[in-house]
Amino acid sequence: MLTKVFLLFPEANIIQLIERFFIIFSTWDWNVPLRIKSKQNKEENKEKYFTILTTTHPEHSITSKITQTNLHIILNALLIGLDKVVTFLSNRPIKNDFVYMKNNVEGSEFIKIYKHFIVFSCITEEEAGQENCCGFLENLDKINEQIEKINQIEIYHIGLKTEDCPTEIGKIKNEDGQQFDFEEKEESENLYFCTSWLVGIKGKDEFMDKVMLKFEIEEGVKTTGVTEDLKIFVILQKEIENWGFEVNQDFELM
Repeated sequence: MLTKVFLLFPEANIIQLIERFFIIFSTWDWNVPLRIKSKQNKEENKEKYFTILTTTHPEHSITSKITQTNLHIILNALLIGLDKVVTFLSNRPIKNDFVYMKNNVEGSEFIKIYKHFIVFSCITEEEAGQENCCGFLENLDKINEQIEKINQIEIYHIGLKTEDCPTEIGKIKNEDGQQFDFEEKEESENLYFCTSWLVGIKGKDEFMDKVMLKFEIEEGVKTTGVTEDLKIFVILQKEIENWGFEVNQDFELM
């Protein structure tokens, strides 16, 4: 995306490039793809491609499409960025632009953007069960499609990942309808293996029915091909640290 802007404005300085970037892509018609490869011989080359997962949190296919939810997140971030650039340009003193920008422009912390969150937790008794993450990553596009159908949710934003098994996860019900609690067993930390993803959500209304939301997510997600070991929770912002997530962890807009 930035390369396209640079090609259009090769003589622009860094401040102008950033401003052009936000202006262009905050008004971009996202029905028009940003192509980096020709479509020709698509069928002939189809079998030559394979899935590549990013090393960011969360991992996802670099070839995944722009969904309606992704579009909301991207446009929202671009508009916020454009507003900050305009403010920066109007307030900056006459000095080195790059140094001033580096010292005065800050990003937004993921956990401060949302009030409600979903936790997807892959919880298994054997470490080998974590190899496919309970089907979460390979079915992520299908999961996104199901969650986009939920009326309560306006924005759905996957942000952080942890491999810790906090006490909160130990309070879920097992397949027999019983409850296990990690704190009750001295050796509990060695009983389970976990991988969890934190998802920020913005509701269409101020009030959010957490119980109904959890039910709707579970009903939709279980049709995507994930395993029964993938558990789902709806939590508030203040509960995040109880789940083992590092609040200063890097994240990617998805």
